[in-house]
Amino acid sequence: TLVEGTHALTADVIDAAGLTGTASVTVTVRPPPAANTAPLVAVTAPIDGQTFDAGQPIVFTGTASDLEDGVLTARLTWTSDVDGTLGTGGSFTRTLSPGTHRITAQASDAGGLAGAATVTVAVRAPVTMEFAATADAYVDAGTPAGNFGTGPLLKADANTLRLGYLRFAVSGVAGTVARAVLRLQV
Repeated sequence: TLVEGTHALTADVIDAAGLTGTASVTVTVRPPPAANTAPLVAVTAPIDGQTFDAGQPIVFTGTASDLEDGVLTARLTWTSDVDGTLGTGGSFTRTLSPGTHRITAQASDAGGLAGAATVTVAVRAPVTMEFAATADAYVDAGTPAGNFGTGPLLKADANTLRLGYLRFAVSGVAGTVARAVLRLQV
């Protein structure tokens, strides 16, 4: 039995022919861990530095374990420095408000020690773009050969025999469009 500290161990061997061999190794003996250690917490999603769009659901996953208490994942509490309390446990999904968020997952053991892990994510604010109609037309079942695209009015009403059309030249859109809204003003 070796006491705490650094020790040099050497083995010497002599074979039947009288030849010798020597090998040495250094070993450090450390004290045992304290009676209570803090839990180890890991955030596996979202990834540190990841960027999301406003309204996009974000999956939060993590683990927590403790030398004395074992698996503590169910005790995880999640917070954002912007949105406050986010959820609990090893996995959940929710959206975040626009801005840069410091996300913290924390778990405490039975001895009262807490462990935590943090990641930072960014949530982009929604972008609103407006596009004016470049052409319009309507067709009327009563006049099947007529195209009324040159008229000064676009007729839209409850008439099921008349269909209105608008055309837009959309440019400057990058990525995925999450929502498109057509607003008509009278």
